[in-house]
Amino acid sequence: MPVVEDPNITAVAGAGANEDRVTAVRASDLYLWESSLRTEVFTEILSGTLQVRYRLLSYVGFIGDRQPAAIATVSGTGLALSAATWGP
Repeated sequence: MPVVEDPNITAVAGAGANEDRVTAVRASDLYLWESSLRTEVFTEILSGTLQVRYRLLSYVGFIGDRQPAAIATVSGTGLALSAATWGP
C-alpha cells in the first residue's frame, strides 16, 4: 500500500495534542478528468491601444462520492505507539 505523508494533516489534534489521524483512500473509486491546456488570443478587444489579451484555460472534473466508503479516516489517541512496541 503506498503511503503519502502530508504536513497539512495535523498530528497534534485533540485536547491533549496527542491525537493522530490516518486517512485511507482507494483511488480507483475516485474519478478525476483533466483536459489539456488551451490558449486563446484576442486581438480585437484591445486593438485601440495595440495590445492583445491572452487566455490560458483547462477543464477539470472530479467525482468523489461514487463510493463514499472509498475514503476512510481513523483518528484517536490509540494510534500512538508506546516505546515498548516501537523500538530499535
